[in-house]
Amino acid sequence: MVGCGSRVPVVPSPSFSGTPFESVLFGYRVVLPPGWRLSVHPRVSRRYPGPPPDGTDFFTVRTVSDEDQVVASMAMTEPGHPAFAYTVMVQVIPNPERLDAATWFASQNLAKAIPTTISGRAGVRVPAAFVGRAVGTGVVVARDDVMLVATPYLSYPGWIPPGWQESQLISDAQRIVDSFQLTR
Repeated sequence: MVGCGSRVPVVPSPSFSGTPFESVLFGYRVVLPPGWRLSVHPRVSRRYPGPPPDGTDFFTVRTVSDEDQVVASMAMTEPGHPAFAYTVMVQVIPNPERLDAATWFASQNLAKAIPTTISGRAGVRVPAAFVGRAVGTGVVVARDDVMLVATPYLSYPGWIPPGWQESQLISDAQRIVDSFQLTR
């Protein structure tokens, strides 16, 4: 893992193996550990082609049927819906002012950000306090007129997907975030 105080590219650990995932629409790539996938449930991952494109991709270990059951079990308007528990969120947010990542993050009145470099661009690494109950650290980087935010997300403690250990989910989620790279 990358040291939080350094200005080095965010790259996966050499021992980290997984399956590359690339979002052509949003212009990023991550590496998914075994068992992880993009949620394609329309009430979880949402994509709007724009311009500029915006939306949210969630990566999960839940099976499609488990995810469908969890989504159907509760109103999606509830804070911290279990469908998002132990996921990684990549959010693309319009940035018409074209703020840099540090300025944008500071404007959100969130936790202190630590400078880093992502795909050759200035970004910030954000501590666990970001997005409320996030675990580990996330990253924020600006590209043209959008802001990309990638963070591990723990929205509902205790809703551990069947067959998984919490420590493995948290470790895998951080590895996904640490593998985050821009593709354009």
